[in-house]
Amino acid sequence: MVSRTKLNDIQRLCALEPAQERIRENLDLGDADVVEYCKDMLSREDCRVMGEGENRLCMIGNVIISINSASHMIISAHKL
Repeated sequence: MVSRTKLNDIQRLCALEPAQERIRENLDLGDADVVEYCKDMLSREDCRVMGEGENRLCMIGNVIISINSASHMIISAHKL
């Protein structure tokens, strides 16, 4: 398991519009701001970060968020 300090740049998170649309559908977010939703989820105490290298998997409750560690780009998010 990776330390939470590996996600110390939560404010730099971003996502391309096609990814935001997929994430909205996957998580039933309606018109919610996907990036802000993910920032809120990743700030939670129960967020568990896994992975070394290019991507991080962040598990929060029944949601998994994939993030590129170099670009801080949100790749995907879905429910378990």
